[in-house]
Amino acid sequence: MDRSDSNGCGSDDGSSSSAEELLLDDEGRVPFAGTLDYAFRSYTGALKLSGGGGAERDLQRARRDARSVFRVKEAGSEYGLSAGETYWMAADAEPRCALEALAQAIFKHHTRAARFDRAISGAEWWVQVIGGDDDIGWHWDKDYATEASGFNVHPHLATVTYLSDVGGPTVVLNKRDPVTCGDSLEGTITRCCLSRPAVGKHMCFDGRYLHGAPAALADIWPSKPGQKRPRSDDGDSRGGGGSAQADDDSAPGPDMRVTFLVNVWLNRHPESADPLDDSTVKTLCQDPFPIDLSEATLRAPTVLNVNSSSSARTREFRWEFGEVGGKDDSDDGNESDGEDAHAAAKRDDASDSSDSDGDAKLERHAIVLKLPVLALQEIGEGAVGGGSFEVHLKEGSFETRALAAGDGMVLGIHGA
Repeated sequence: MDRSDSNGCGSDDGSSSSAEELLLDDEGRVPFAGTLDYAFRSYTGALKLSGGGGAERDLQRARRDARSVFRVKEAGSEYGLSAGETYWMAADAEPRCALEALAQAIFKHHTRAARFDRAISGAEWWVQVIGGDDDIGWHWDKDYATEASGFNVHPHLATVTYLSDVGGPTVVLNKRDPVTCGDSLEGTITRCCLSRPAVGKHMCFDGRYLHGAPAALADIWPSKPGQKRPRSDDGDSRGGGGSAQADDDSAPGPDMRVTFLVNVWLNRHPESADPLDDSTVKTLCQDPFPIDLSEATLRAPTVLNVNSSSSARTREFRWEFGEVGGKDDSDDGNESDGEDAHAAAKRDDASDSSDSDGDAKLERHAIVLKLPVLALQEIGEGAVGGGSFEVHLKEGSFETRALAAGDGMVLGIHGA
């Protein structure tokens, strides 16, 4: 994916004259000074959480803390709070627990060549603890309060740090939504990047891109010894739904997909992200987790090209997601899971607090991917960290078009 720089706005740190001012550059990003690397890439050995001994203890405490924070999020939804809550670690703040220190370490590594206002920049972070056969639905990360005002503002970078080996790969499509909400989504998709989960692995990508973690794609690779694989390789690309919980305070079991997510925001603090509450912080580990991205092995993705001659070795996957009549209407457990829960809930919160006239959003998205399954399987089985891939699709393979569908609209991404 693209690698580009962003220029400042006339000040040394690249910040705008007002924190409330919406100022975007020609690429739809909040401006800053210096550079960022937006390319899709992964790091193996970023977190030293494998190899037995102390590393195994660190892994278990990281997974326990992830579950604790995830339970706080789920409990909040029962009391009318956002089920999609994310947390804020300001660039100029001192971490209070190991998870905040991890978020800040990731932020610092990726922004070391950038200049920005530290008072309004930082890491938006959260965790996902779901069953290995569940989906993280397709979505864009964004400031949902701004979306309620009619604009899409995305983080500069999105990152995933894996605390397990199970579940679907993170999939990133080079598909951006327009800066102005309601503008056409039509266009082509020519690249699909995949990152398989592996304990201690870290990956990052351009924060403007559509992404998800479809459980169906985990079936491309055979199960590892002792790894639960509840889905058979029967060609069904239907996603599961919902998160999974345990009945005790132990670390999540080996069949759970556990990830730590950090979005990098420069010169902008997304309105819905607040620091983790003090009462929860006191229950978490204080000693930092062993992360050193500067010493980790940076791995560029394996590039695979799909063309007409390789079509016989591809397999088609299909998902649907989006909103019909202003509410999420994804086929949970049928064609696909809905958009990521934190994204959906934050959109609802932003809509409730806005001055919107309540007009229904009648839109529906469909994604059809034809992936080189055999090549992915062969290369991935022997790859360190499970492998990361950049699939170049045949020109014109994917299009977005509007179709009449009852009382709504279907915005589809279709294969040729």
